[in-house]
Amino acid sequence: YVATDFHTHWSDFNQWPKQTKLIERIEAGEDVYGLILGDVIDHKPGDPIVEPYGDAKIVDRIMQIQQQLGAKGERFIYVKGNHEFAATDAYAMLKRNGMNENNRHQHIRMLYSSPQGAYFQQFNFIERMTDQQYDYLISLPTIVVGKNGFVGVHAGTSRAARGLADLVHPSPKVLEELLWDRPIGAKVDGYTPPQTDAFLERIGGSLLIVGHTPLGYLPRKDVKNGVALFGQHQLVFATGYGAPPGVQSYLAIDLSKRYESVSQLRYGVEIHPLYP
Repeated sequence: YVATDFHTHWSDFNQWPKQTKLIERIEAGEDVYGLILGDVIDHKPGDPIVEPYGDAKIVDRIMQIQQQLGAKGERFIYVKGNHEFAATDAYAMLKRNGMNENNRHQHIRMLYSSPQGAYFQQFNFIERMTDQQYDYLISLPTIVVGKNGFVGVHAGTSRAARGLADLVHPSPKVLEELLWDRPIGAKVDGYTPPQTDAFLERIGGSLLIVGHTPLGYLPRKDVKNGVALFGQHQLVFATGYGAPPGVQSYLAIDLSKRYESVSQLRYGVEIHPLYP
């Protein structure tokens, strides 16, 4: 069961395991996994803050679930998105410059008023992050590759990765592409469907599932059943933020099956609305 881009939406996060009965099924020993493709944290600057501290609650809850599941906790997977990467990077910089709990507000106010302030305001989890959460987030994996061709990552294709080894210890360029890049159409120099196909071929994949790009950035004709299809082998979706004109969705992928095309993903079987 795959979800992505909660971006502080605490209620949406809770709806996902409720709808799938994911935690209970893992505890019962069923052969199921939960996968979150990053960007749990940070509210979008300028948007109403509907659920204050929602991201802190989600991160804490994920850690609690993994601990509660014990050895089965490896079946509840959270990979980093660009927001986890950038927020932890900014937090570490602030700590190196003397930030502590007593002066945090002052340090962050100075950062936001700097020439790069608008950039850092996107990663506002630095206002709420604890050292424990920081230690957890920097250890998150980057990509999930299934034995039958499923590939899940936050943003998309890496044109620089030559094979699986480049994903285990990604270079800065590979990491940038996996966490930040967008498809052509959403970004002038974005990756293309043939580049996605070539990436999948190099790593033995057949189906790429990503979040990151709001569906409204993509051609309306490509949004079907609440998600966006990009070429023959990539699907873009959102469970929390960024779903319109699609629908907040989660995916149920059969890891024992090899999907040769996104056209094999069916509404009500692999594609599910978060709120039926």
